[in-house]
Amino acid sequence: EVKSQSPRQTSAPTSTNEQDSTQHQQQQQQPRHYTREALDTFVYNFVLSYGVRSLLSVVLRVFLLRSRPRDILSLRNLVSEKVLIVREEAVRLGLFIGGITGGYTLIKGFLQENFSPKTNNNNNNNNWQKRSPGWHSLLAGGLMGWTLAFQTKSNQRTIVLYLLARLVQCGYNALKNRGYWHFWGSDWQHGDSLLFILSSAQIMYAYVMRPETLPASYYHFIVRTGPIPEKILSAVRLNARGLPIPNMDEIVEFCRRQSPLKGSSFVAPLTTPLPDILGCDVLHSHTIGCANQVVKTAIDSTRRIAPVYASLTLISLLVFSWRKMLRQPIKTLINAAFGCAQSTTFLASFVTLYMGMICLHRKTFSWDHRFIYFFAGLVSSTSIFLERKSRRSELALYALPRALDSAFLQLVDRKWLPTVPHGEVLLFSITMAGLMYFFEHEPTTMSPYLLNIFKFFFRPRHLAL
Repeated sequence: EVKSQSPRQTSAPTSTNEQDSTQHQQQQQQPRHYTREALDTFVYNFVLSYGVRSLLSVVLRVFLLRSRPRDILSLRNLVSEKVLIVREEAVRLGLFIGGITGGYTLIKGFLQENFSPKTNNNNNNNNWQKRSPGWHSLLAGGLMGWTLAFQTKSNQRTIVLYLLARLVQCGYNALKNRGYWHFWGSDWQHGDSLLFILSSAQIMYAYVMRPETLPASYYHFIVRTGPIPEKILSAVRLNARGLPIPNMDEIVEFCRRQSPLKGSSFVAPLTTPLPDILGCDVLHSHTIGCANQVVKTAIDSTRRIAPVYASLTLISLLVFSWRKMLRQPIKTLINAAFGCAQSTTFLASFVTLYMGMICLHRKTFSWDHRFIYFFAGLVSSTSIFLERKSRRSELALYALPRALDSAFLQLVDRKWLPTVPHGEVLLFSITMAGLMYFFEHEPTTMSPYLLNIFKFFFRPRHLAL
């Protein structure tokens, strides 16, 4: 009797554990009321966005202090408010992403519960998570325009234009899938590279000639990454426009301090406030010889860019790929390091080629023209072919909004285009309506990168882990 009861006794706990596991899975998969889901989505994405933005600043600060290890161990030098001003940007980002995802979940749930066909299911409050009609997604996404107010004015146009480019991509793919029309050249394997080259040329033109049309933070990033001081850029801008340089004496004194030649060996590079062209002895007075300047640019830009890409790679691994890193840590880290090195090489080559083209122009011609800086951008942007093919379209869609924004502001400044009050909010509402429709009903039209981001932020929070 003891032997016959033993199997039942030993199998009873196993059966109980299986039942508990099954009940836990059923509870985990059971939909919840949309108001609770919307609140959880807002809180989760706010905390995540705030944390990611703060962590990115801390990681960049660590790379900045890498030559002083003792300061890294000091919280005052690492995360003090005096050296790490990130709270406002982190809160803005958290409210923006949390507001979009939580608000969309709330409105979509309300529409699904109150404006969907009634079913015999008694638990109608949970039907909101089922596939909803297309107009639900359009309306819920369109009503998210108010969240753009959480971003600064300079960031609003960039965000809107970036998402608009994504919407155009989705719309084109949808029409192409239906066989309505086909744009010539879209099957060309280097179409994304061409888009990046044209966009970057416009950005580099604006960097030299119209910096006010670029977001301030983006412009200062280019200046910090590049080899030319901002004071010299201002002088080049005036000279290319045919205007005299009012602070000629300051420019000469700046070149004197930067030059390795001292005393009588130094020769003033400017003798008139309106020269035909500002030569290389002004552009890179700290380096003698253009060849030395090109080499120095390559080394310095790599040194500045590598920490940025390393930080972005690390954050991406911790936030989006932590499961993969736990399963295959060595392979994941090796691939990430290789990708980081490849991206650093691409951007450092971009900066170096641009500097080389400007030096080559000054060695060849004795006059200056604003188109030279656009053409130099075209040539330097060919470094995109050093980047991974999978990254080129993302970089093209990253550069395109900034180029369009710069071109738009230049046209408005010339009175060729009108301004629309609160046009960014209106365009953002239309864009979000379209993107949410494609995400819910035609996800194959979205790029894998964008689709994965939308799935990450809009998936039900009780199923997130």
